Amino acid sequence: MTPLHQQLLDAIRELDILRESIAYANELSIRLDSEERELAMLEEIIPREQRDVDKLEKNGSTSLVRNIIGDREEKITKEREE
Repeated sequence: MTPLHQQLLDAIRELDILRESIAYANELSIRLDSEERELAMLEEIIPREQRDVDKLEKNGSTSLVRNIIGDREEKITKEREE
């Protein structure tokens, strides 16, 4: 094998590595875009969830139990009516 032939083989290997790296970078870019969209969606949910937490903390555990039981009884009554 001549030195020129070896250089060509090395260049081909480097080109393959470069192509693989570009493809991987593109995949990562797509994943990053997806994760950023999901993060934005979750950041929109946080204030609502925090309001729910604040409400539950404010009302206390007794009120929470009453709400759960009330909701459950309401669902049972509705199912019976149906």
